[in-house]
Amino acid sequence: MSRVELQFAGSGTGPARLSGAERAAVIAEITGRPLAFRVITEEQLRAGLTQADLPAGAINTVVSIQASFASGAFDVLTGDVERLGSRRPKQLRDVLVGALKSPSP
Repeated sequence: MSRVELQFAGSGTGPARLSGAERAAVIAEITGRPLAFRVITEEQLRAGLTQADLPAGAINTVVSIQASFASGAFDVLTGDVERLGSRRPKQLRDVLVGALKSPSP
């Protein structure tokens, strides 16, 4: 049996850029529960992770990733999903409806 390796240098993104506040609003709408989105400082994040007793290496990694998010490093749109999957990417709301909607009683 041969082994097939798939190399992918693209980025699977949705069809629209959404801020953290916009993502929280979508989740709140779907679940019917309020959900706040708060921006905190790096110092607040580091203090919370330290209080949670995470190792220094993990804290530094999380803080670095969050700093990248805050600077817009991941705020990109690509056509990779459509190009590779031959279909348009789904809206975040459409994906989350099935995952977050409470089942009917």
